[in-house]
This record gives sequence, structure tokens and C-alpha cells, in this order.
Amino acid sequence: MKSGHSSQNKYRPCTNFLQQHHLIMADVLRLIRGTLAMSSLVLLLAPGLPGCRSSADQASDTAQWLQQGDALSRAAFDTLRTSLMQAIATLGLPGAVPYCHQHAATLTASAAPEGVIISRVSPLYRNPDNAADSLDQATWQHFQQLKTQGDSLVPLVVTHDDRAIYYKPILLQPMCTPCHGQPGTDIPEAVMAAIRDKYPNDKAIGFRPGDLRGLWKISFPKKP
Repeated sequence: MKSGHSSQNKYRPCTNFLQQHHLIMADVLRLIRGTLAMSSLVLLLAPGLPGCRSSADQASDTAQWLQQGDALSRAAFDTLRTSLMQAIATLGLPGAVPYCHQHAATLTASAAPEGVIISRVSPLYRNPDNAADSLDQATWQHFQQLKTQGDSLVPLVVTHDDRAIYYKPILLQPMCTPCHGQPGTDIPEAVMAAIRDKYPNDKAIGFRPGDLRGLWKISFPKKP
């Protein structure tokens, strides 16, 4: 009988963890929404449980995800910017809209190593494929709140299921206003016509330089 009781005690922490998993995930969303504002927001589930990675290992993993996320988002941005500038030079601004429609997602993903997913997300999307999911929305709200408060916006990592997700704010640059700025002033009518043609449900206009335009989202597989 003692042996059976000992075995039950051995696995009780992980059993309790599974029973409370839905509460932990609720806390994840609550924390992201802005109750914690720090240089990097890292949410790690159940550190220290039997069979789980140590807190030191988790911190090391997170530092690596932040470093890799910074590098990959820069590489993806450089690829997009170079390709877009070439398209504008060749096709003009109105012609760059269908070019982005056809190539932007592929160019964004091209910098990703095996097992990593690079995307851009926003609740104010142009391409519906970039629409923010519930976790993206919560992270967006976190960054928007920090921006409203005048705080710095820096990348963060959130762990979710078997993935570690890196988020980095995308602030509108002045060079982007001809496609994402104010209709009638920043955006030429020919460009608006191209946007309406390729993106009939577009939500990505009306921005000013410095506005929160979207998020880089880079999903890494978690280490076992």
C-alpha cells in the first residue's frame, strides 16, 4: 500500500497541473493584455515540475528565441523592403499593390529556417491571411497600451502549447504612407483603386507614421 501511495504522490504535481491548465491559459491572456509591462514578457508554464525543464533552461531558451527572432525579423524586413522598392521602381506604386498581393507572404516566409514560421499579423489587416488570432489580438492590445502610456515597445516571447512565439511591433514608417496612410492625401487614387481591386476588405489604411501597424510573429518549436 505504501508503494502505491508513493507512486500517486510522485505524479500528483503533474496531475494538478493538467487540471489547472485552463486557468493558466486564462492567466496568459490576462498578463499579455497589459497587467505586466516589462522589457520582455516571458510566460513559462509550470516551471519546476517533475520532468519539466528548469527555470534556468527556460530563461536560456527564451534569450535564444529573442535573439533569433530579432535576426529573422530583420532579415524578413530587408527582403520585403528590397523587393518592394524594386517593384515600385519597375511597376510604379499602383503596380506594386498586385505585386505585394502575389509575393509578400512568400517573401516573408522565405527567411524561415526549418521548423520556424515567420508571418506578419494585425487586427487591421490588408491580406485576410494576416488577420490576428486571439493570442495575437491580446499581444496587440498589450503593445497598444504600452504605446498609449508612452512606454518603450520591445519584442516579447509567449509560450503556447508546443510553440514559443516571438512578437515584435511593426510601426508605420513614412515610406509606407502611400499605401497605408490617409486616403486622398497620402494614398494616390490609382493606388486606392488597386487596393480595392486586390483587397476588397482592406483595413490597413488611415495610419500615420509611428502608428502600430502590425506585429512580426515568429513561431519556434519548443525544446523538449
